[in-house]
Amino acid sequence: MAFAMDVNQERMTSETGVEQRARPLSFRPPRCWSQGGRLRVGDADIFFRFLLPPVQRLILIIIHGAGQHSGQFVEFARACAAAGLGVYAIDLRGFGLSSGRRGHVDSFRQYLCDLDGVVAWVRQVHEGLPVYLVGHSLGGTVAIRYAQEYPDRVQGAVLSAPALRLRVRIPRAIRHLAGVMARFAPGFGIRLDAWPRLARWLPDLGHCVPGAGERRDRLCTMEYTARWLVELLQNGAQALERALDFRLPALLLCGEDDPLVDPLAIRQFFDGLPVRDKRYESFTGVGHRLFHGEKKRHVMERAIAWMRERV
Repeated sequence: MAFAMDVNQERMTSETGVEQRARPLSFRPPRCWSQGGRLRVGDADIFFRFLLPPVQRLILIIIHGAGQHSGQFVEFARACAAAGLGVYAIDLRGFGLSSGRRGHVDSFRQYLCDLDGVVAWVRQVHEGLPVYLVGHSLGGTVAIRYAQEYPDRVQGAVLSAPALRLRVRIPRAIRHLAGVMARFAPGFGIRLDAWPRLARWLPDLGHCVPGAGERRDRLCTMEYTARWLVELLQNGAQALERALDFRLPALLLCGEDDPLVDPLAIRQFFDGLPVRDKRYESFTGVGHRLFHGEKKRHVMERAIAWMRERV
């Protein structure tokens, strides 16, 4: 596959009439993970990595979770490429190497518009191939909301622990304070690596504290704003309420012991889906990050097998 088109000179208009300018900067085709590329979508520079086998049967776009970045999914990308699946993994705005203030979004719709620009470009480059979304946690919520708002853009989705409802109990006072700050001081932020002190008297928040590896990874995001938190909670609830508007083939994965995301909400979403082509799989002893835990190989195999069955 060759990247022959000069996207600097191309303008793509979405079906909503919003002009999306996608401009990949220089990168080395066709199988590059460490270097990656960039797309200019609206007011954001979206960084992406990609791994493409010589022959692709399907293209998937990986959307990471909160605090993560695309580089952390290299093992899953390699497994997918070995199975004939082409992989793109993006950094959401405000995360990884993409532009934007760290851990902030003015509106959740910005994530959806950014993803729409990426999907449009990927579909143009890989014309005729099915495109699937693979979203984890925050990325799972983005994928669901995207499919609800743009129902005809992609052909399926793998949703890993989508953040539909948090299992972590956020005290009502903190939720109220976040709502007030999101309205009057939306850029007010808190660093998660400072939460161990807070977790002493709010034990449930201890699950949100980044590990040592993440604190050493300069691409991991440690700070989130009040607006970001409110947008996540509101769109998680909206994604769950609008399950009937999600009409893609879907594989839902969750950990029964997930300390962050409520698996009951994921099951509720699954039961409300109006499609026949859907599958729900839960795992024990895997925690929240299914693609990085002790049973990651099994999780990866299940996700890849499900996608291959559909091509």
